[in-house]
Amino acid sequence: MADLRLSAGGYVMPQIDDYQYDPLNRIQQVSESQQSSAGQVSSLFTQKYAYDRWGNRTIDVPGTTRASPA
Repeated sequence: MADLRLSAGGYVMPQIDDYQYDPLNRIQQVSESQQSSAGQVSSLFTQKYAYDRWGNRTIDVPGTTRASPA
């Protein structure tokens, strides 16, 4: 990954979003990570979704995680 810099000389933290879908093309999970200036990738959060029998999406709370603040 390229080293991106702002005009003021600050490092731009690349953000990585990953989406997963089920066979019916409904979103199942979203994950977000960030890459540090040292190249280390850390997970920010993962959110999972469930669907009822009518197709309404809800958040799967036990499958949802977030990173602890540093």
